[in-house]
Amino acid sequence: MLSIIVPVYNVEEYLEQCIVSILSQPLKNLEVILVDDGSSDASGEICDKYAIIDKRIKVCHQENKGLLYARYKGLELSSFKYVTFVDADDFLIKDSYIKAVDIMKKDVDLICFGITRYYNESYCVKQYSSYQEGFYNKEKIEEIIYPNMIWDNIRGGPGLDPSLCIKIFKKEFLIRAFALLSNKSFYYGEDAAIIYPLIKMINSLEIVKFSFYNHRKRKTNDIPSYIVEEGFFEKLYIWYCHMKEQFVEDKILMKQVDQYYIYSVNLKQRVYGNLSRKIEYLFPFDKIKKGDKIILYGAGVIGQSYYTQIMKIAYCELILWVDKAYKEYKDRNIVGIESIVGAEFDKIVVAIKSDITSKNVMRELMKMGIKKDKVVLLNEEKEENDEC
Repeated sequence: MLSIIVPVYNVEEYLEQCIVSILSQPLKNLEVILVDDGSSDASGEICDKYAIIDKRIKVCHQENKGLLYARYKGLELSSFKYVTFVDADDFLIKDSYIKAVDIMKKDVDLICFGITRYYNESYCVKQYSSYQEGFYNKEKIEEIIYPNMIWDNIRGGPGLDPSLCIKIFKKEFLIRAFALLSNKSFYYGEDAAIIYPLIKMINSLEIVKFSFYNHRKRKTNDIPSYIVEEGFFEKLYIWYCHMKEQFVEDKILMKQVDQYYIYSVNLKQRVYGNLSRKIEYLFPFDKIKKGDKIILYGAGVIGQSYYTQIMKIAYCELILWVDKAYKEYKDRNIVGIESIVGAEFDKIVVAIKSDITSKNVMRELMKMGIKKDKVVLLNEEKEENDEC
């Protein structure tokens, strides 16, 4: 009935607890697929040991290819109609999938559960979906789930938790969702890149406000390696382009993708201690490519915030900082706007909040022969709406 896929990579400390918690489930017609993704510790041997003990276990050893490929390999090896995932450092409670049995018998395409953030034996936090428990057909999915599934402004995060581990899927839809990611490589946002396009494919969904999955929380001060790594922005941009391809025709979902992307860019600030506080004006990373040569227009509060972010996070190259009142900023390397003429740049970022002033700046720049698509405004979305 259910295939449980466990990607395994250097988790010898937690792996046995994970496997035992799965094998202890009373669910009939269960298979466990352990994909050893090139572990250099004893994880591979632990997988083999349990495969001998329990015939429901399949083991695959492969060179390290990352979580996405390990999950897909497990999907290829799966035998049943329904599939789910468990991360090898997490574990399940007893009778985890009992509540899913009757739902699977109803042929529902996707089942969503709650999650438990497990810190230690004495402290854990259960979290459930903000959506009402129950069955959703295609019409209800579009009417109720879509409006804030990728980003919910009230929650300040996804309306529907993207974690694949707290969902049970029909295999056919997972295969289609993974196929969309062929030849794409990123780590952060992999779950979101699979679940949200998949929800557009399905015809039925059931939300269950029950948490069986214990997601182990590591040290709270640790910054995930995928955020620290140098290629974070490049991989995040690949993710953004993928999501844009899936939702470009839906303005509501595309706006949510933009918000998720801006939030994700902001995560990089955790690497820099003095940028860990909230920044009121976030530099428009979503509209600037890494390595772009930019001109920063405006030296006020917003311009100074943008400048600080640019200097602390070497994302793009600042070639000019201009302002009409440049003489008031003698202690900074700010020049007059006439310096723009003849400069080689990719984008001009206008750090001005006022809609009227921004429009005036745009007109001035266009008179200087600068094309509109070379200019990024703070209120660009509102500017576009005004023109419609």
